[in-house]
Amino acid sequence: MKQDIHIGELSVGPAKKMYGYMQVSRRPDGSWVTIPVVIVNGAEDGPRLWLQAGCHGEEVAGTFCVTEIVNGLDPNKLRGAVIGIPVVNTPALMASNFSTVGQRLTPGDFKNLNRVFPGDPNGSLSDQIADRLFTEIKKWADVLIDVHDGGWALNEAPLVIFPKTGNPEFNRKQRDLARSLLLDIVWVTTASLPGAGGALGDACFKAAELGIPSLMLELSGSYNYPEGYEYSVGGRVKGILNAMRFLEMIGGKVENGKKQKMIVDAWFRCVKHGGFLHYKVELGEIVTKGQVIAEVKDIFNREVVDTFVCPFENGLIAVRRSHPAVNPGDWVVNIGQVVEDEEKLLYRS
Repeated sequence: MKQDIHIGELSVGPAKKMYGYMQVSRRPDGSWVTIPVVIVNGAEDGPRLWLQAGCHGEEVAGTFCVTEIVNGLDPNKLRGAVIGIPVVNTPALMASNFSTVGQRLTPGDFKNLNRVFPGDPNGSLSDQIADRLFTEIKKWADVLIDVHDGGWALNEAPLVIFPKTGNPEFNRKQRDLARSLLLDIVWVTTASLPGAGGALGDACFKAAELGIPSLMLELSGSYNYPEGYEYSVGGRVKGILNAMRFLEMIGGKVENGKKQKMIVDAWFRCVKHGGFLHYKVELGEIVTKGQVIAEVKDIFNREVVDTFVCPFENGLIAVRRSHPAVNPGDWVVNIGQVVEDEEKLLYRS
């Protein structure tokens, strides 16, 4: 028999859609820190897709992806269920610095929420949010898709990220899902994203440890809706719906995307001297060892005070910073090493 789904204040039977909240902890005025949730419980059995966004409060494009998916689903035509979380880090979304609303880190503890999973119910606010969320992920998710974007600081190529495990068959499941999402680049991580500590990590890495296929989407930066919709939101909505067809959750033909480029262990690279950035390469471009990726010029934009070059044989530019001014030690680019032998990386133990 098709199972009811119980999360937070919601109890949703088959062929139903409901909107509500999960409570995390009380503020001093007695109001609750909450996480919004939409449950679309299909009429037939099938996979349960956990679809979330807004781990970082300024990454609003991911929120639009989640809401467009869940608002458009008819539970009577759905196999399995979609559990949609439009904004995970609601305190970070509501933070304001006058010119913008939304910040990357959680107010109060100033932690990166996507580095503290599985969380701690007795920890600081980020830890409590992660614990509340991950408790439900462990209970309900068969597949996790975590939607991110570049926020105010980054411009990102169309990326789908998944963690490599020691299980070749599990890696194949994640690779097939990554292919169905139709984005240009696949970024494979071999450890939790940098910035985590000890047993803590990002949501996808910790979920994959439990055997839940987990993928993170990255694309573009934040924007004023609906400007930039087609590139930043529309492409990912299309990909997520195609993945749902691949999982046989909804009807329709599964689209086969173009050949994806694969990179491994991409991360942010820094410069020694500050100044103004001048990029020499584009997002998604393949670069070779020693090729100049960016120059930093002085305050007069005349003298080159620092240069960043590709550190390995074949790299791919995954992310560039949005603002041209950099301080000493700031990152300038995220570059990953191009994978030449996908079989060896993922499927040979």
